[in-house]
Formats: sequence, structure tokens, C-alpha cells
Amino acid sequence: MQHFTTFATAVHGSPSCQLLGSFSIGSSPPQVPVDLVVDHSVQVDVARTEDAVQKNMELEFERNKERFAFLKWGSYAFNNMLIVPPGSGIIHQVNLEYLGRVVFESDGIRHPDSVLGTDSHTTMIDGLGIAGWGVGGIEAEAAMLKQPMTMVLPGVIGFELSGKLRNGVTATDLVLTVTQMLRKHGVVGKFVEFHGKASYLEP
Repeated sequence: MQHFTTFATAVHGSPSCQLLGSFSIGSSPPQVPVDLVVDHSVQVDVARTEDAVQKNMELEFERNKERFAFLKWGSYAFNNMLIVPPGSGIIHQVNLEYLGRVVFESDGIRHPDSVLGTDSHTTMIDGLGIAGWGVGGIEAEAAMLKQPMTMVLPGVIGFELSGKLRNGVTATDLVLTVTQMLRKHGVVGKFVEFHGKASYLEP
């Protein structure tokens, strides 16, 4: 989850909210494993210098000292909340490269990994064989508190790949063309399955 969505639930689960008698969805820490990624956060104040990244990170931490301190507290206070600090990468990249487990083990039982994410690229994780589904902030917060998520069974759209790329056509060209076709067709809220025999897919 992106930090601006998860932050509210961390606040609701804090001792101060519990003391004040927070409303029903609050006053409870996350009930399922939550990975919170602080992304799209660092502003570019310094550029074209060797220490630009370091300077921008220092300014980011200075500007958001209280917010980041609270999130760090949450990572220690809640056993099932992992905080990925700013500067680590954007959320779907971090999810693909570090957080995706493929196989999950709990109480000695192994089961396929799955994820609900608040990022529009959450479904990129499907490339690892992990079922990923993008949701809004309210659904995500409810899921954190172990509330069931209801959804209409999505339709499945098949996309057949065949033939061979012409010389000079790159993989990026292919991806952008496929993306344009899918957007034109309308695939929001649906599963897309690729099939067919194309030479560029063969080992």
C-alpha cells in the first residue's frame, strides 16, 4: 500500500485513538500482513549534481520528520506491518523485486501468495504467478482490518500473440501497442490472458 492510504489506519490503531474511543473501523491495528511503501514522495530540489539524490532525501526527511517518525513507530508497534522507506523505489517495482513471495507459509501450511494493492500497477505482480488486484483506499483499509472484500467475478479477455516482430521493432514497441489495444477494448476490472505461439516468446 502507498503510505497516504495506510497512514489513516495506523492512526486509528494508535493508543491515542484507542484512548479517545475511535470510531468502529479504527482502534484496531492491522489484522493481516501489510507492506507500506513510501513512494512518489521525494521532491526534486537539487539536480545535476553528484549528491543530488542525497540532498533531496535529506530535505524529504526534514519536511516529513513527524510523519515518518510515526510510521516508524507503527512498524515496531504492529507485528504485521512492514515500512519501506522513501527512496527505495516505486511501489509496484518494490512489490515485484522484494515483497512478492509467490508461496506463503502460515502455521505450517503453504498457499499461493496474493495481494490487494492501492497502486494502479498492482496487477504487474501477476507476472510472477501472484494474484494481484487493485483496490481503493476504503477497501484496502477494510481488508487490513480483516474484513472480506466482495467483488463481481471479472470477465476474462483473451489476447492471442502470433507471428514475429519486424526488424527494428522493439519489445517496448510491442508492449505499448498491446497496451493501446487493450485500453481501446476496455479491460478495467477484467482478467487478461495471453496465449498463442509467437517466435519472440519461444526460448
